[in-house]
Amino acid sequence: MIESILTRKNVGIRGRVTVKAVLSAGIIALAVLLPQLVHMAAGPQGGMQWLPMYLPVLLGGCLLGPIWGLGVGVLAPLVSFAVTSAMGNAMPAAARLPFMMAELAVFAAVSGAFSKKIAANSWMAFPAVLLPQLVHMAAGAQGGMQWLPMYLPVLLGGCLLGPIWGLGVGVLAPLVSFAVTSAMGNAMPAAARLPFMMAELAVFAAVSGAFSKKIAANSWMAFPAVLLASVCGRLAFLALAAVFQGVSGLTAAAVWSQIQTGLLGLVAQAVLVPVIVMAVAALANREKEE
Repeated sequence: MIESILTRKNVGIRGRVTVKAVLSAGIIALAVLLPQLVHMAAGPQGGMQWLPMYLPVLLGGCLLGPIWGLGVGVLAPLVSFAVTSAMGNAMPAAARLPFMMAELAVFAAVSGAFSKKIAANSWMAFPAVLLPQLVHMAAGAQGGMQWLPMYLPVLLGGCLLGPIWGLGVGVLAPLVSFAVTSAMGNAMPAAARLPFMMAELAVFAAVSGAFSKKIAANSWMAFPAVLLASVCGRLAFLALAAVFQGVSGLTAAAVWSQIQTGLLGLVAQAVLVPVIVMAVAALANREKEE
């Protein structure tokens, strides 16, 4: 991800190495500090439960790419061991160190292999989390059910990114939104709705993403893509509710009512999403011509 940004800014080799070295040092420092804070707050059990060193290492892979990420993955536990041994409480323990270095190297290398894709596609998750918050602030929970604000970025993700990355956006958007808003004390979507919404938005993204190549050739194909994705996604939601209503507490009748409430939002998105896709295509074509 950082490599893509530096390339766009035409940063030289020396500058790239400097930026990556500084970021790597900062991430390694965070990988040493964060476990200490978690252990102070929650004890050794908290460290095993929350795996605080893994978060900076995964960030390192995603941001720096596989090579520099691999360095972070190997060095983070080694530096932590050296620093904490000098303090009299080695973390990780000496017997665990080589295994953790190997494990975190794999974490960093695998996440780093996706760094270029992440640079191009990660922005889709942000509007999928932010837009529902804005709609709920302006129009309340009823406005959220009516306008379906999370569905618009997911449909865009499918149309622009294709079925695989679009599917990732569809599954992760409600999950990330739930995690963030739960920490704020007001989970969106509700826990009972979360698995259904993940499945529904996965269908939205996969179906619209199946049209991505046709959309790249003719951007107006976003209109049938969005319409078909909306029908398939809502039907999938209704079918899942009917199958699991005995254990989930979410009945098919309640879902059908929600679908009727959200018709206005689907109609609006059937227009907005293709217009946005066509605008993006026009900008991309203009850049190619220049």
